[in-house]
Amino acid sequence: NKRDFLNLVVNRMGFVSVLKRASFIKEYLSDFANSSKYKIDACIAIIRSDTHVLIEMLILHLEKQGTISLDDNTRYLLKNVDLATCHDQTPDLHTKLYSVLANLQCVCKEDFQLLLAIAKQVTSRSHAKREGILHSSIFFSASVFPYLKCFDQCVKLDDVIKNLAVNKDTINL
Repeated sequence: NKRDFLNLVVNRMGFVSVLKRASFIKEYLSDFANSSKYKIDACIAIIRSDTHVLIEMLILHLEKQGTISLDDNTRYLLKNVDLATCHDQTPDLHTKLYSVLANLQCVCKEDFQLLLAIAKQVTSRSHAKREGILHSSIFFSASVFPYLKCFDQCVKLDDVIKNLAVNKDTINL
């Protein structure tokens, strides 16, 4: 069945170089916008900790799309790929991803919450690594966020980021 075949492919890809895996994934997800979640999950399993492969592909997809808004597959990949590992291994690529995301023309409330959750995950993990802290929480304060009441409308993410305050006063150890 499909699941057994996927497991076989994932196991075999573990013995292939990163370059060959990257080449396979770029071909396999060449039409990223119309790829199934099953295909995306397979690629996440294949790349393992080499998250830069999917992040590079995602950046190209967003740039090709014109950075209007996030599509379903972009949201799905952002939720399921380990962006903290991407940040640790390739900080420049991670920065480029956020630069592209900051230029989105239209951000709905769910996209904003997703991006904040990702930023919190990466920030918390990075802080814990630096400080040797087992667990920390970063709380985002949007009290100065002028669009909060009209979040059903589209707002540019860059405007949101400019008005966002990070409150590090509360850290759970």
